[in-house]
Amino acid sequence: MALAYTGSILAPEFAIARLLLCLLYGIGIGMLMAMLFWRDDASHDAETDTLFAEKANIAPAALGVLVSLVGLLIAGTLKLWPLTATVFSLELPLSWAQAWQDKLFAWVPFDAARGEEGVSFQGSVLIALLLLIAAIAWKGLENIVEGANQWTWLTLGLSAITLAVAAMRLTPGPGTLEIAFTGRVVGVTLALEAVWHFAQ
Repeated sequence: MALAYTGSILAPEFAIARLLLCLLYGIGIGMLMAMLFWRDDASHDAETDTLFAEKANIAPAALGVLVSLVGLLIAGTLKLWPLTATVFSLELPLSWAQAWQDKLFAWVPFDAARGEEGVSFQGSVLIALLLLIAAIAWKGLENIVEGANQWTWLTLGLSAITLAVAAMRLTPGPGTLEIAFTGRVVGVTLALEAVWHFAQ
């Protein structure tokens, strides 16, 4: 999710750089730890080899989840025509949407020439969803090893909704809010469905 957000808000290059740097740091720190604690690792390996030798493998479901998450990252970040094209759009009669957008630009100015990015209406919706996830995640994910509860499903559902909203285009207009469903929404929805299928 973090990589998908990075790619959709900043650029795909930032998501790829973040992924590569995470791998580089992870491998580097792992090698450093291995050099420092090689004696402990050797004794631990000797104890566990007899228990797990020739039994370790990747379950098909785990591989499916991994591939689905990579698909989610690609669908959420790449700026290709099938993903950016509008499949259909609808307009909601929300007269306050434009007023809220104007207020956001008054608080956080938008001027591309001066490097001011501002906060869009869609950005404020995503921030609100992320704050809501943060507020309930501690109840749903804190003791996840003991099993899922209703807060867990609510947290995961809100996370999926947040990814779907990030894939849409929300554009306030005079008295309306246009919601454009892009190919990215379709791709993200299919990837989330695949994650759900393999995770069960």
